[in-house]
Amino acid sequence: LNRLREVLATEPVPATTTSLFMALSDHGLSGPQLMFKKAVIDAAYADYVAHGRVGEIPKDDARWFRRTGRRIIRFLGPASTALDSLAEVIPFGGAIAEAAGLAGQAIELHRDRKKR
Repeated sequence: LNRLREVLATEPVPATTTSLFMALSDHGLSGPQLMFKKAVIDAAYADYVAHGRVGEIPKDDARWFRRTGRRIIRFLGPASTALDSLAEVIPFGGAIAEAAGLAGQAIELHRDRKKR
């Protein structure tokens, strides 16, 4: 981002580029706010990987989906926060954020059905 700021400060850029950078900044997608969001997502992803990706988890008992679903939901929460911010800046961002939300809801519904 610092390099982007240097380029914006020294070279003439189209107004659309400047307005996009301003929109990203207004929605917390630049500087320290972006770094914080990325750090939270990285930590959630590291937790997911540390406990095994979906393809790596042995599916020998009925609880594997619940354990995996819990970790995926932990990842989708922070990711959807960043996606919600992005949805306000780019046209297809809303669809991506909605898909992430629906994935989390589907996992929770499946988990709830298994409890019954």
